[in-house]
Amino acid sequence: MGVQHLRHSLGDAGDADVPADVPGKLALGNTEIAERARQNAAVMVRCEQEGRCPVRIHLMHWRNIAFAEELIRRLGCVESHPDCLWKKQSPRKLGKQIAVYRSAQHHHDLPTMPLLTIHHKTEYRYIRPVAFGEHRFMLRPSDGHDLRVLDYRLGISPEPKSLRWIHDVTGNSVAIADFDARADRLVFDWHVTVEHNPVDDFALTPDDPAYFYPFAYDDAELPDLVQYITPQYPDAEGRIAAWVRGFVDENAPLPTFAILSRITHAIRQQFRYRRRHEPGTQSPCDTLRWGTGTCRDYALFMIEALRRLGIAARFVSGYIFVPEDIARHHVGGGSTHAWVQVYLPSAGWIEFDPTNGIVGTRDLIRVAVARDPRQAIPLHGIYIGTQDAFDVMDVSVKVVSAAERGSSVTPHHCRL
Repeated sequence: MGVQHLRHSLGDAGDADVPADVPGKLALGNTEIAERARQNAAVMVRCEQEGRCPVRIHLMHWRNIAFAEELIRRLGCVESHPDCLWKKQSPRKLGKQIAVYRSAQHHHDLPTMPLLTIHHKTEYRYIRPVAFGEHRFMLRPSDGHDLRVLDYRLGISPEPKSLRWIHDVTGNSVAIADFDARADRLVFDWHVTVEHNPVDDFALTPDDPAYFYPFAYDDAELPDLVQYITPQYPDAEGRIAAWVRGFVDENAPLPTFAILSRITHAIRQQFRYRRRHEPGTQSPCDTLRWGTGTCRDYALFMIEALRRLGIAARFVSGYIFVPEDIARHHVGGGSTHAWVQVYLPSAGWIEFDPTNGIVGTRDLIRVAVARDPRQAIPLHGIYIGTQDAFDVMDVSVKVVSAAERGSSVTPHHCRL
């Protein structure tokens, strides 16, 4: 099958999705590449005949999926899910819109993510003065090429006897406070400003080992990834494994990114989000059985499901920025947030938020990564006193852009 036939099968979007070096590889007789091209084109033709445009998009270069998700926001689609846009747009029109978006991004015509300020305040109140043991908190965003801390301020009352910062086993910043004063209130007041440059462009091509699933990790990386590939929670009846196997084809390779994107959106669509103030995370089997959970529950479920496919995944704790124009599509604001990182060879760690159907780092401010949610608790410690001494905990989190810094903060109350 010639490259022009492949491009014709893809419609207008095909020119953007066939790698520039495919013709050369086909001419050199790379049978694996040629066979994949034939398989993909055959699936596209069959889908076209059956009129199922949503399936076609999963066979496009995965960079366009990220672009299309941005288009969903800009076009005001009801659901933040790839299928929604494809149902409303013809393939030819969609291809043109993606091309315009890519051109605008290339020329930096699109607005960049503003500086973000996070205000996170936690207050514990007690009926009578108590003593305090060690408190640990993970609140400082993780610096990287996509995220940079510009300024931060931490207020603690009563003032701790000592405050020190360490890096834990996975490199997260952890503050440790020790106290020698008794009080009937304990307050942690955290302000931080970050420069957020979300990464939407994933550079895998069909030549990369993880472009199609199943794939194998490199021998040099595998020892470090074993802990993220090995399931940590029981699935005695095999229900989690059966659920996630529904997204793969045992008889043919599928684009890995399409599988990951479908799983992310399926969790968002099939489960019902429920804010819960009780500590801890429910088991993945319970999340599947009940069909409800918090962002932490969703993240843990997706992690355990991916591990049963042999895909390395880990837990991420942080914050979510909820822009005013899409506030009704995002949940998880007003408190800390949780999502998933997946490791793919040549692409590294990629973020997936099953609570909101977000792929990539847009709107997500990473604070800590961990093998298990119990290793990434934002704030925990002990007090020394009777059990009935505890009264209430107030938590308020507000993430705003520079233009919104005057917004008020709404507290969430938790009475135990």
